[in-house]
Amino acid sequence: MPSEELAAVVAAIRKEERERGGSRLGSVRPSVDDLISRKAAMNANYLPIQEGVSHRDGSVGGIPGVWFEPEGADRSRVILYCHGGGFMFGSPINTGHVTARLARETGCLAFSLDYRLSHEAPFPAPVEDALAAYRGLLDEGFAPASIAIAGDSAGGGLAVLVMVAARDAGLPLPAACLSSSPWTDLEMTGASIAENEATDVHCHLPGLRMMAQAYLAGADPRDPRASLIHADLSGLPRLLVQTGGAEVLRDDGVRLAERARVAGVDVTLDVIEGAVHIWQYVAPDAPETAKSEAEAGAFLKAAMDRAGQVM
Repeated sequence: MPSEELAAVVAAIRKEERERGGSRLGSVRPSVDDLISRKAAMNANYLPIQEGVSHRDGSVGGIPGVWFEPEGADRSRVILYCHGGGFMFGSPINTGHVTARLARETGCLAFSLDYRLSHEAPFPAPVEDALAAYRGLLDEGFAPASIAIAGDSAGGGLAVLVMVAARDAGLPLPAACLSSSPWTDLEMTGASIAENEATDVHCHLPGLRMMAQAYLAGADPRDPRASLIHADLSGLPRLLVQTGGAEVLRDDGVRLAERARVAGVDVTLDVIEGAVHIWQYVAPDAPETAKSEAEAGAFLKAAMDRAGQVM
């Protein structure tokens, strides 16, 4: 069962949805102008950045983004963060409260990249941008053992995809990866898509189909650079997959963890009972959020400690 705090947030979202006559993303693709205006509105109404964490605009490897720095941060370590939004929405600022808290829990810098969205450049542009940002961190002198990659939703899949791309490009790999509520199957074949339709307040099949179509722009959804469940995951570093038990993408995370384990990856799967898609974003004050973020921070810090010892 979800906590009282998470249940209250879900109830409030459902109430707002009823009052609006259905507010979840539908199957009609928004216009480019609408997407631009939505991004501006989301950035103007973001939740406050975590107290004690500063942020500033910047770029890495030619890719724009936002730097987050907690007080007392270890500036030799960094998290490369990939925001969510179905490759159609979202920005580093819109999810800044999530990135900032993860940086605080890990005790290091974080750079959230502002990768190109589907109306700007479709598949595989986000993978290319994320790889460029990772190269940029290496070029700026960050040791691979001092880098972690993380992301939520579409960014949760992208975080792992950039490691696959880095491995295939012959680059040294980071210490670890956090994949939260990942979208890993752009065909949407997981059983939880239907099973959790009634319990998830953010995702549903029509919206996922619309975003996948816009992102793929005619490309094969089974392309391993698009749908992570078809990728070769061998040789990747330690991986933590966190997914909500009540979200439609639950099985995207579960299947990612299963495939990673079969490929020999040191993987931890945490299914948060009663949690909806990106619960950390919608319910920042819920116990589920505090617990999962503390575990994620401890995981990434321990992985960087461990990787640094074997350099």
